[in-house]
Amino acid sequence: KLLTSVHHGEQVSGLDENANAYYCLSLSGNGARIVVRDWLASTVREVRDHVAEWFGDLSIVPLDGTGVKRDFKFGALLYGMVRAELAELPPQIPTQLFHCALRGRSLPLPQSALGAALRRQQLDQENKLNPARIALIKACLLRSPNLSTNNQQHTTEPMTECLNAESRDPAYLCGRLLAVFDRLQYLALGGVNAGVVERYYASASTTPALVMGRVFRNAQFHLAKAEAGVATNVGKDIEAITCTLGDRFPPTLDLEGQGRFALGYYHQKAEYRRLSAERKEAKAKAETPK
Repeated sequence: KLLTSVHHGEQVSGLDENANAYYCLSLSGNGARIVVRDWLASTVREVRDHVAEWFGDLSIVPLDGTGVKRDFKFGALLYGMVRAELAELPPQIPTQLFHCALRGRSLPLPQSALGAALRRQQLDQENKLNPARIALIKACLLRSPNLSTNNQQHTTEPMTECLNAESRDPAYLCGRLLAVFDRLQYLALGGVNAGVVERYYASASTTPALVMGRVFRNAQFHLAKAEAGVATNVGKDIEAITCTLGDRFPPTLDLEGQGRFALGYYHQKAEYRRLSAERKEAKAKAETPK
């Protein structure tokens, strides 16, 4: 049950606390030969604790902006990195991820997994709000060896489950800002075939300084077309984020910066959905006859 819990997204309780030995061997085929991909020697107690950490690192707010989701199946994480078939993934990535789940936070998640998830995030025009993919990106950031460095590209801020309104990380703020612009465009124009996200997400997540100014100018036209009350609320969001961001956008973002951009974008979109649901519920209560 402990071994399959990662695959099924179900945490296991009630295990024997005795330090029973636990061994795990990863094999794959290569022509007519068997290749040993990895070997783990541990105890049941340690693996249980590491699997609990794995689910904790994957925890993310759902699309509706309420609660926390952490019970992601292993297959959902893998499919979040590919267009259609798992054969698109390098064969070592599933093994590396699985053994990271069993070995705990002392083992960083592979940069190749973060890169694959971010590439899919940029190319996937229909499902940029894939919770499993964002959860994997968050876990990669939490387990990054750069988390404790003072490199300007790398923040020491922990990646949270839901919107972190206090974050001052430029990449995270740029992601939030793009989500605000997307919300504003929808309120002003409704659904469009090629909106701000479809046109600018990939470039904004890698070279914000080149495109965010252009998106910012377009937002002024959308503010003029949106309803007065709506425009005021979204304008406050833009003002709050840009004041925190400062007078310039980051020239480029490395892989981890792109991951924080994706997380900021997702968090802001989920927050808007939560607020929208609350407004609808309040309106329905107000209209209900007493």
